[in-house]
Amino acid sequence: MMLSDFSITKHELRYKNPFTISGKTFTSKEVFYITLTDQEGCRATGECAPFPQFGTESVEAAGILLKSLSAEKINPGFLQGIKAKYPAVHAGMEQALLQLRMLHGERTESLFPGIRLKSSVKVNGVTGISDYESTISKIRGLLAEGYHVIKMKTGRPDPEDDIETVKRVRGELGYDFGLRLDLNGAWDVQKTCKYLPKLDQYNIEYVEQPVQLLHDFLHIKGCSSIPVAADESLMSFLAAMNIIENELAQVFIIKPAVLGGVTEALRIISLAEANGIKPVVTTSLESSLGKRMAVFCAAALKEDIHCGLSTAGMISNDPTTDIYPVNSGVISLGNHLL
Repeated sequence: MMLSDFSITKHELRYKNPFTISGKTFTSKEVFYITLTDQEGCRATGECAPFPQFGTESVEAAGILLKSLSAEKINPGFLQGIKAKYPAVHAGMEQALLQLRMLHGERTESLFPGIRLKSSVKVNGVTGISDYESTISKIRGLLAEGYHVIKMKTGRPDPEDDIETVKRVRGELGYDFGLRLDLNGAWDVQKTCKYLPKLDQYNIEYVEQPVQLLHDFLHIKGCSSIPVAADESLMSFLAAMNIIENELAQVFIIKPAVLGGVTEALRIISLAEANGIKPVVTTSLESSLGKRMAVFCAAALKEDIHCGLSTAGMISNDPTTDIYPVNSGVISLGNHLL
C-alpha cells in the first residue's frame, strides 16, 4: 500500500475524575491522532496513546518520532523497526493501516487468519476508590444499568479499609455479580501475603497487579486462593512468556494500545488461551478511537469474558464519537470497525 499523505494531531484528554496508577495520579493524558491517506484517496486515523507506566515510550519520545516522519518513510520495515521501542506509535500506525485495508474491502478473515469475531462483547463496570457508602451506591447503580461484573479499584493507604469495603459490598449487595479487585501495585509482598487471604471468603474473581514488580509475583504465589492478574507487568509478548513459564499469574490484562496494537495483542491472547490463562482485554484510558482496538480484540476472544471497555465516559472532551457504547453491560460490534 502506497501512502500519499501523513499528518498528526495532538489531543489532551481530560478525565472527569482523577485516577491513580502505581502511585501516580492522572487528571489528563496526551495522545496523538495519526492520519494516513493512500494514493486512492482513502483516509484513516489511528490513535497513539503513550503510557510509560505500562512500558510504552513517553509522550515526548513519541512526538519527536512522529514529527520526523513523512508518508514515504512509513513502510513495513519501518513499522517492524519501531515496534519494540515505540509500541504506542506502532499501535496508532497499525490501526490506521488496518482501517485503510478494510476500506479497500479486506475482511477480518484475510487480515487475521483463524480469528472469528463475536457480534457482541460483555463489559465489566468500574468503580474508583471512595468511601464505603459512595462505593456501594456506585456499584448498585452499575448493577441497575445491567452490568454483571464489577471491577473495584482498591489500594487505600490502610489495607484494612479495602477489606472492610469488600465486606460491606458483599454484605449489602450480595454475591449475584462478579467482583474483581484492582490494586495497581499498591501493596508490597508483605501486605499482599497478610491481607489478600482475608478476601478469600468474598468470592473474588481475581485481583489485578497486587504488587508493582513482576519479580514479586513469585513471592506471593500460593498466599491466597484468589487468582492473580498481571496488568502493568504485562508489557510485551516476552513478558507474557515469562509469566507463563514461571506460573506467576492466572489472568492476563491485555491492553492493545500499549502492547503495540491489535496484532501483538492477538498474539498474546492466543498464547494465553493455549496455556490456560484467562485473557481480559481492556482499554488504557485512551479516547474512543483507540478503544476500537480493544473492542476488536475482545470480540476475538474464544471465551465469553467480561472485558474492561466502559472507560469512554471517563473523558470529558473525547475528540471521537464512541461507536461502541455500552448498553446494559454489552457492546454490539456492528461492522467491526477499527
